[in-house]
Amino acid sequence: MEYKIFVKKPYLIFREDAKKLGYKIKRKKYKKISIDFSKVVFMSRSFIDELLNQTKKTNKYIKFQGLNPSLKKFISKVEQTKIEIQKILSNSKS
Repeated sequence: MEYKIFVKKPYLIFREDAKKLGYKIKRKKYKKISIDFSKVVFMSRSFIDELLNQTKKTNKYIKFQGLNPSLKKFISKVEQTKIEIQKILSNSKS
């Protein structure tokens, strides 16, 4: 069974908003959670970064739904940048 979270704010700017969303995700007993972003028109880079941090900390399957194409692309770009930075940092420690 899947639990669905509806994001009602059109503008997601602050890390604190992502932390609150992460808290909602962690509180639910469901293993599959979908987050509906259909009402969202803007996400800041810091919000996306923290959202990715929050979702990574959980052992749940999380699916983002209702994203407009530009936000979907932006999330992918932030995710890719995080991966590249982690690679660079892990190589510099060697």
